[in-house]
Amino acid sequence: MSHSSADLYKASNKLEYHVMQYVKTFRWLEDSEGEVPGVPVANAIEDSHAVHARILIEFLKLGRGTDVNVNDFYPAETPSDRFPLGDSFLLKEKREIDRYILHLTSNDLTELISEIEWSRHQIARELYGELSAFVLDERATLFAQKDRESCEKHLDSLRSLLEVQSEDNRND
Repeated sequence: MSHSSADLYKASNKLEYHVMQYVKTFRWLEDSEGEVPGVPVANAIEDSHAVHARILIEFLKLGRGTDVNVNDFYPAETPSDRFPLGDSFLLKEKREIDRYILHLTSNDLTELISEIEWSRHQIARELYGELSAFVLDERATLFAQKDRESCEKHLDSLRSLLEVQSEDNRND
């Protein structure tokens, strides 16, 4: 679907918001590992993190209907050769998020959620790589510059968090 410049400008801002929220919730989950202040707060942040991950993964593949996706930010004469995502780790994780988190079910959710092996760090590494490739791609000229710069800062923060996590794993 073709989107107007005004729609893409708004979508740029929304994308920046989702990247920011994804990184903020990732930081909170990293900082509070093992020190949960209360189940409702922790659950809300975990749910928020999953929702933002899902939205960003969906953005990186072809969307549906009126959804804006990564290819919409490339002019027709300079399409991306990297996107949309094929059948990848991120899409598999999105299906898991869809399956267990984002709908009501008659199954015992606590039991279902406890069965999930979330790969939060692997998802973050994969999203960092894919989103960075998009944000730094100068051919994506329909992505608003102010939001591009903000996304770069958020992704730098995520990279730093992932580096700290990698160092911690090496020291263990």
